[in-house]
Amino acid sequence: MPQTTADRRDMTGGPLPGGPEIIELSSVPGFVVFDLPGVPESAGGTRLAPDVSVAEVALLARAMTYKFAALGARTGGAKAGVRGDPSDRPGKASLMARFCAEIAPLADSGRLLTGPDMGTAEEDFAPPGVRVIAPAANVPYTAPGADVLAQRGIVALPDFVCNAGAVIGYRSAHDATPDQVLADVETTISGLIREALGHPSGPLAGACDRAGQFLRGWWGEPPSPPYAPES
Repeated sequence: MPQTTADRRDMTGGPLPGGPEIIELSSVPGFVVFDLPGVPESAGGTRLAPDVSVAEVALLARAMTYKFAALGARTGGAKAGVRGDPSDRPGKASLMARFCAEIAPLADSGRLLTGPDMGTAEEDFAPPGVRVIAPAANVPYTAPGADVLAQRGIVALPDFVCNAGAVIGYRSAHDATPDQVLADVETTISGLIREALGHPSGPLAGACDRAGQFLRGWWGEPPSPPYAPES
């Protein structure tokens, strides 16, 4: 198992007892930040950039803590940073494979839930054993990446359905209660996901087909699906 070291620093990188926990990675030039050390579960994306810094990632982890707290979720904020060039596809693939291998114990224990952020994509987080990806961010898949996931037997759920809660919420009736809005979000998204799962080419293709059919009936020939550009 790759070895890691941990210390606590403030958001400028200086030591601070009781501050965020910083795990320096040994297999890649990078780190994981836990904003609330000791909580059973923390979550946040992984950023890949040549100059990604501890201070930047610590601030993002803090923002995640507040996001979960505002939602009433007992989940700490976390973020990871890996220094590398996202446009170097072979180099990126090697970096991310080593990164995923090193953080596997954290992920397998449930302590760290991570996924794409700036410079990374869903296919970078598809190690053996993963069977379903449910994106929280917009446009996480490249078209080739979605094909790779399908070839590996990994179910790629449509991002524009999984994270549609805010859209459903602000289109709710003005007199709807918070409980009614939440129930509507759950019912709508789960129904769309179940429908998409029945598509022969998978749920991502199914949701794209459903959206395309609606656009043809309302607007005309639909634009191409929202895949991320290839690096």
